[in-house]
Amino acid sequence: MQQEFKQKYFTNSFYWVNKENYKKLQEIALEVGCLCHTGKAEIIEWHEGFKNLGFRTYEKNNNVTVFQKEPFLLHNQTATDFNEMLSDYENVATCV
Repeated sequence: MQQEFKQKYFTNSFYWVNKENYKKLQEIALEVGCLCHTGKAEIIEWHEGFKNLGFRTYEKNNNVTVFQKEPFLLHNQTATDFNEMLSDYENVATCV
C-alpha cells in the first residue's frame, strides 16, 4: 500500500509549497523512501528562495525518487493536491 502511495504522490509529481506545507511534504517524502536532490535523507529548510516555488519529485536511473525545488510546472501538468495527498497519507498510516 505504501508503494502505491509513493507511486501516486511522489513519482513525477509537483507540489506548490508554502511555509505551512513545505516541511510536512518533505517529511512524508522521506518516510516513503524519497531523498533530497543532494542524494541524502534531509529536509531543505525554509528560506526566501522558496517564494513562488514548488517541489518536483522524479525517479533517477537507480529508481530512487528525489525531490527538489523548482519554479514551474511542466507543459500540460497540474500540481498535485497537497491536501488530498495528506488525507491519503493518514489513511495509509492508520493501515500500517
